[in-house]
Amino acid sequence: MKEISNRIKEIITKENIKKFSKYLTLVIVAIYLMLFVFGHKCYITFAENGMMNKDTLLNAVLVIGAAVLTVVLLLIKNNLSDRMNMFVSYALFFVSPVICYYAFEYFQKSIYTITVLSIRKRYLFFNFVILSVILLTIYIITNSTKVAVIGLTLIINLFGVINYYVYSFRGVALVAADVFSIQTASNVVEGYKLFIDTHIYYIFIITVFIISLACKLRSFKALPLWKLRIPAIICYIIYTSLFFYVFVFSNQLSNWNINVKLYRPHEGYRKYGTFLSTVRTMGYIIVEKPEGYSVKQIEDIADSYSLSSSAGQTPNIIVIMDEAFSDLETVNEFPISEDYMPFIHSLQENTIKGNAYVSVFGGNTANSEFEFLTGNSMGLLPANSVPYQLFIKKQFPSIVYSLKQQNYVGNIGMHPFKSNGFNRLTVYPLLGFEQFITIEKFQNADKLRDKVTDEANFNKIIEMYEESKSQSDNPFFLFNVTMQNHGGFITTDPNFVQKIKIEDEYYYDEGAQNYLSLIKYTDEAVEKLIKYFENVEEPTVVIFFGDHQPGLSQTWYDKILGKSEKDLTTQELMEKYKVPFFAWANYDIQEETVDKISMNYLSAYIMNKLGINLTKYQQFLLDVHEQVPVMNSIGYWGVDGGFYDYSDTTSPYYEIINQYRCVQYNNMHDKGKRVDSMFYMN
Repeated sequence: MKEISNRIKEIITKENIKKFSKYLTLVIVAIYLMLFVFGHKCYITFAENGMMNKDTLLNAVLVIGAAVLTVVLLLIKNNLSDRMNMFVSYALFFVSPVICYYAFEYFQKSIYTITVLSIRKRYLFFNFVILSVILLTIYIITNSTKVAVIGLTLIINLFGVINYYVYSFRGVALVAADVFSIQTASNVVEGYKLFIDTHIYYIFIITVFIISLACKLRSFKALPLWKLRIPAIICYIIYTSLFFYVFVFSNQLSNWNINVKLYRPHEGYRKYGTFLSTVRTMGYIIVEKPEGYSVKQIEDIADSYSLSSSAGQTPNIIVIMDEAFSDLETVNEFPISEDYMPFIHSLQENTIKGNAYVSVFGGNTANSEFEFLTGNSMGLLPANSVPYQLFIKKQFPSIVYSLKQQNYVGNIGMHPFKSNGFNRLTVYPLLGFEQFITIEKFQNADKLRDKVTDEANFNKIIEMYEESKSQSDNPFFLFNVTMQNHGGFITTDPNFVQKIKIEDEYYYDEGAQNYLSLIKYTDEAVEKLIKYFENVEEPTVVIFFGDHQPGLSQTWYDKILGKSEKDLTTQELMEKYKVPFFAWANYDIQEETVDKISMNYLSAYIMNKLGINLTKYQQFLLDVHEQVPVMNSIGYWGVDGGFYDYSDTTSPYYEIINQYRCVQYNNMHDKGKRVDSMFYMN
């Protein structure tokens, strides 16, 4: 046994590990070059559409050049003296933020056409400062310039790859608030098809090249003595403290006019650089007290409304927020084989219907349900933040509580997927839900693309309704978030039938065509659900809406919108935030087509039309809606038809928007001082 141990020690030496790493890297680079040149359709000279492309050619030259240099680095021997080795190591250490930054931004230009040379020098300097903080943090921890350079390279290039895929899938670049959605993203990532293109090849080989360069230099302790290291640590603490104060916790970046529109973060990335823009979005997570806010102000607003003293209508209420459900032909018409939602389009009798504007595109589903359930607006919160993950930590007012106070039972939240997405397992009880039904209750349900179908989902709704009615005659409430139409629309599922075809080659997109077919599946499932409740004697209302439009390719959206997204006006961009809704009843209600409304008003608006008693907050929302019919994370429409930014102090609606902001602040952020009479029935 001892002989074996000694033999292992002889084999596993530092020198042998170095040799193994060198040859392994050589093999990887060789395979990589073969895949790039021969396996990727020879993208050295041709872009994906078969046409000569200067950027693709330059990308290929850089990739092959970096690969060749990497091989050369691995083959040559480091004959530098210790002194020269240390000098080169420190030189690489100090210039690595610059090298990594320019290499990174060249990669990112494929996302938002960033031109590094057009970025102002002071913004470039700020980006270097941000990278230096990462570099120095690793340096102080490891006491190694080599590890610091390698760590910086890996961190920022991994960020680049993630940002590239996120933008490709949802059409919006990463911002700081996305950190809080990591769990949800990990749940749904398997539904997307990861791809490797020339941009991924580029970032991979650049990473290997920089790491190989750092590894070629001999290691040494940067600060061998503690009497040198302690002052360095003190200087580091001072430097990073100043950095966080200036870049995150103060208004200094705003004073320097560095602002990022979070619904179009790539515009900021293009102007200020990726890292400065990302750090700037960290400041938007902090919610500040609104101008003129006081608890007395909220109490006065509450006193101006009264609760109904008589019993209101109490129909059974079934709310369905259908994943990625939208009517894309309302954005712009394009030729298709047949109507993809004929039944929903046909609903007229006893139906309130229209289009609602949401605050998210292609993802962050929970923000639409948050607006519907609570009446709060994402337009008055940090954009791209997810309130379920950031702000709801204790009992929180919602329509669930107001319905429970009117003797509703069931009070079920349902989502045929994992329970931990968007922190629902914790948040739903705080919103008043008494039961949360998730994927565990759908074990034998029919699936498409490995997701529970809407038909199976709606059958479960019927099952829960019948179970509730067997136990109580009280009105029933259920809120359902579906899963069938979730993103990742390229599929090989043999059970998936192409029900809709795009008939114009110009508009053809495989993902878009599959998506429209999924909407047809949903329409058929909705018809079956409505047919069931038509035969139910008890008054019942089905409220149905989409959470956001699908994250289809930006190229396809550019075609149906008629121009590139970067050329859209803010009002034109709103077309990507529009989803259909309807409220159908199995008894007589006043039919109506709603021209403009947003998700934060929708529940109060429909409940009012149905004669259900409202909280004072819901009454307040209806008053705001009369003046500001639409508001979301991008801006708001006034009743005068003008579209306004929330920061526009000249807007005729600035005062009422600020009043709404104050009421919402009291509801969400003023700990222990919420005016409950405003938000609950009693």
